[in-house]
Amino acid sequence: MGIRKLPEFLINQIAAGEVVERPAFVIKELVENSIDSNASEIEINIVGAGKENISVSDNGKGIKKSELNLALERHATSKLSNNDLYNLRYLGFRGEALPSIASVSELTIESIKFKATEAWGVCMEKNRLKDFFPSSRTIGTKVSARNLFFSVPARLKFLKSDKGENAVSNQIIKKLAIINFQISFKLKIDQ
Repeated sequence: MGIRKLPEFLINQIAAGEVVERPAFVIKELVENSIDSNASEIEINIVGAGKENISVSDNGKGIKKSELNLALERHATSKLSNNDLYNLRYLGFRGEALPSIASVSELTIESIKFKATEAWGVCMEKNRLKDFFPSSRTIGTKVSARNLFFSVPARLKFLKSDKGENAVSNQIIKKLAIINFQISFKLKIDQ
């Protein structure tokens, strides 16, 4: 099933209070998307404790060119096939993570749908489409969030030191890796 906009009645059933509070939240959401895409390899790169750049690459199913823009709309998801909140098989399903991240960073998604012949990318800044472009990806998806909190600089003063933020991110990745032992995780912090 492809990505689609959820119906209004279901949107009202979902608690929509997700707020990006720290870089670790971004990492958790992006890694969970990679896990949900059936990736067997996930690479996480963190620069400047995630404030400068967070990128998560995977070898999962990918996103169709025609669905890249829709993936960035609130409550758009590929994970609730029957509008059934009682039988969830995914880590994320509300369709809020990517738009929330895009509202506080410069977000770029590059993806190629499994068995497709060409990859495409989309770049968002302040939740507005900045660019839609051909990509060189050959498998899966790469999501990069640069300049985290550039649009809400007051949020930066509530973060821990770089070492502290990296420790929180590292802990979240370890927990996700332990429960998903069939997936290869690679983490790079400041190269």
